[in-house]
Amino acid sequence: MGIDIGGTTIKFGVFTKEGELLKKWAVSTNISGNGQNIIPDIYKEIQTYLNTKDQSPIYGIGLGIPGPVNKDGYVENCVNLGWRHTNPAQELAALLKNIPTAADNDANVAALGECFYGAGKGMENIFMVTLGTGVGGGTVINGRIVNGFQGLSGEIGHIPVNPRESQKCNCGNIGCLDQIASANGIVRYVKNLLES
Repeated sequence: MGIDIGGTTIKFGVFTKEGELLKKWAVSTNISGNGQNIIPDIYKEIQTYLNTKDQSPIYGIGLGIPGPVNKDGYVENCVNLGWRHTNPAQELAALLKNIPTAADNDANVAALGECFYGAGKGMENIFMVTLGTGVGGGTVINGRIVNGFQGLSGEIGHIPVNPRESQKCNCGNIGCLDQIASANGIVRYVKNLLES
């Protein structure tokens, strides 16, 4: 099972070992209370799936996190979810008990997926840009994800690009790419243009 945790929506996909999509669905992301309900909500969705008739067994779970993730799954700070100092894969694995669970940056795992089954199929080296609640980037070199120092490789959403920006970004900086090119940033930008 692949789970893409976004700032707006959590998307679930059940795949065969060969990558064939068997089932997919989505739920809204509850980021209240610094995202404390996200992992319990994911657990409930997995339990509901496991209790449905004719479901396929789950042999492993991969989480895509919209921010830097260390190699051990530790998340120091994920501004779009409100997470600080947490290990979501470890948390979910403790609830599930017998299903191996791993986590990485969402853009990194998306880039790796593209190498196996998408536009990057057959390519050893790619860089992928993801646009959603935030802006992300994933790097694959020689067929392997490049995490970089503290999982920061590809974190392009918080590169300062607009010194004239007046509002702070979720990360605390001003003028980040996220504020201009993300889904939320584009909506905010258009509203400001319409008001002026």
